[in-house]
Amino acid sequence: MGHGSDSIRIRGIFKGRIMPRVIVEDMIERASRVDTTSTVNVIYIGEADPGVSDDQPFWRIQKIDLGPPIQMLWAGGTDQYDKRWDQRLSLVYS
Repeated sequence: MGHGSDSIRIRGIFKGRIMPRVIVEDMIERASRVDTTSTVNVIYIGEADPGVSDDQPFWRIQKIDLGPPIQMLWAGGTDQYDKRWDQRLSLVYS
C-alpha cells in the first residue's frame, strides 16, 4: 500500500510511523533538538536558526504524544519561533 506525497516513513525515534513530510523538511532546514527521554511516549522537537542557544526565546517546539491516539501539538498553540527549548517541559501545548 502506497502513501501520499504528503507523508514519509521515518525510522529510528519514530519507529516506522508515517509522519507528515513538512516535519521532516523543516527539521532539515533548521537547527533542531529532539527529546525522547523526558516524558514517556512523548517526543519533543525544537527548531531554531543555527547558533540559537537553548535559553533564548527563538524556538518553535512541537510535542508528539504517541498516544494512542497520536497527537501533534505546538507549544503555546502556535508554530511561532518565540519559545525557549529549556522550558519545553513546562509549556502548554495545543
